[in-house]
Amino acid sequence: MTPEFDTVLSRFSVAGDLTLETLKSDGWLLVDKTTRSSLVETKVQFDLASIDHIDSAGLAWLLNFKKDASLDSVVVSYTSAPEKLTQLAALSGVDHLLISK
Repeated sequence: MTPEFDTVLSRFSVAGDLTLETLKSDGWLLVDKTTRSSLVETKVQFDLASIDHIDSAGLAWLLNFKKDASLDSVVVSYTSAPEKLTQLAALSGVDHLLISK
């Protein structure tokens, strides 16, 4: 699963399943180096509306994406989280890390 970056909207997105079976690598490292470099010290959104299925591995992947981006001074905020994801985050006690209030 590779996050797509829309340079016009300054927004990441993923589509499909974020599960243990579909995640092969750390998300932030899948973003090409040129894009990562251009985003240093910026704020970007990550649109979650097109996620079909997610499990705890997908939740961890999203949280790691945000953490790894912050190491490059990129602030990631998530938008349009599916209800299944917000429930999973709340159950795991990490909803405050995922959902911007």
